[in-house]
Amino acid sequence: MKFFLNSIVKLAIINFLLLVFVSVLISGQKTQNPTQATSGALKEQTMDNLSPSPSNVLGKNVSVTLAPVKDVFAELSLHNTKSDCWIGYRGHIYNITPVFGTHPGGDAVMLKDCGADATSSFDSKGKNPPMPHSANAESLLQQYLIQ
Repeated sequence: MKFFLNSIVKLAIINFLLLVFVSVLISGQKTQNPTQATSGALKEQTMDNLSPSPSNVLGKNVSVTLAPVKDVFAELSLHNTKSDCWIGYRGHIYNITPVFGTHPGGDAVMLKDCGADATSSFDSKGKNPPMPHSANAESLLQQYLIQ
């Protein structure tokens, strides 16, 4: 019960601080430099007429250029060879090309999953009954994470 009450108090404090922060931001938006005045009078900015675009952030003009987002999941099937092998595993993509030639189970075991979701193969080692990889093997996989 004490933990529950402590959590509620912490949430209340966080909410209060957020409210103060937003209030300061809004009041900062309503005051403008007279050099930004239109037709000799200050133009009051309200929440209704603020530009939601990144080009007007707190009254400052900002230029934002976003790089195109690469969808590596759509690209997975293109990486399906021994010299360029990506696998999907538990919702992530890994480039396991460097593992070829060193995998204890041999290259052929890995090659069949190149360019595809290898979750079931990795979790079972392709055996019936399933024989999962070790925790060490799973941690080694992390160094090949793409996304």
